[in-house]
Amino acid sequence: GVVYAAYDPDLDRKVALKLLRVKGGHEDLEQGRARLLREAQAMARISHPNVIPVFEVGQWEQQIYVAMALVDGGTLRDWTKAKPRTWQELLDKYLAAGKGLEAAHVAGLVHRDFKPANVLVGKDGRVYVTDFGLARPMGEAEDDDEDGGRTRPVGDDSPLNSQLTQAGLVMGTPAYMSPEQFRGELLDSRSDQFSFCAALYRALYGIRPFDPDELSRVASQLRARGGADDEPGVTEAAAVQVLPPSPILEPPRESKVPAWVRRALMKGLSLEPRDRFRSMAELLTVLGQRERRALLQRRAGAAVAATVVLG
Repeated sequence: GVVYAAYDPDLDRKVALKLLRVKGGHEDLEQGRARLLREAQAMARISHPNVIPVFEVGQWEQQIYVAMALVDGGTLRDWTKAKPRTWQELLDKYLAAGKGLEAAHVAGLVHRDFKPANVLVGKDGRVYVTDFGLARPMGEAEDDDEDGGRTRPVGDDSPLNSQLTQAGLVMGTPAYMSPEQFRGELLDSRSDQFSFCAALYRALYGIRPFDPDELSRVASQLRARGGADDEPGVTEAAAVQVLPPSPILEPPRESKVPAWVRRALMKGLSLEPRDRFRSMAELLTVLGQRERRALLQRRAGAAVAATVVLG
């Protein structure tokens, strides 16, 4: 779709108006209408400060529109590139986005296309997750087209990030997709967790954590070895022997990013969902420990000051 800044005279407020933009015939139009409506319904299920609120869904001259809160700012991707950012600044923004993603999970939704281009940062610094066009209830399979094929966006600034679709592929953005998403499997919150960690990794270290083609190849190998998350009869030793080498790159050691952040990201980027954090909430708790440490230090400092005064 395409988004315009608009004005709602009834409520006297500015809004963002998302309209359908489809190149193709009647079938493409109907699929696009269904997807835009599904996006609005998904966003309407979530009430959280870090998710764009939906005000209204309607139709004008056979055109579906969605009226949402208007954010005066840009994408997280643009914010990251605007000037040099410290790892603390980057982490703070991603923690806020992660809370919005967690809210979607609490509402029973998987975003399926989390990336910096789908997060907005207002001039006031507030962060909002948006673009729920690919969101599905947890455990719901990919949408098949009438020919039994599937589609996948392939890039917004390169072939890795486009919002164009190609027949026979899986929905998502390859540069941030989890192995199970490459395989077109049922997804839960841990797939979004993988995408979140891939985006944060790139923001912090300036490089991608994996080559999408290589990850897709390894993902196919993981499926080929068979078995669900906890398949009986496969011992840990046997599983280790058949696992292909991980395509996930270790972050640069000379980086100023703390080791505990690196460890959290690598866990979130585990090839198998069962090896990641159990939830976004658990991941955010680990990544948010800097704030807890700062709070404890402030409390300790206040206690020392009080002791000196009273001493």
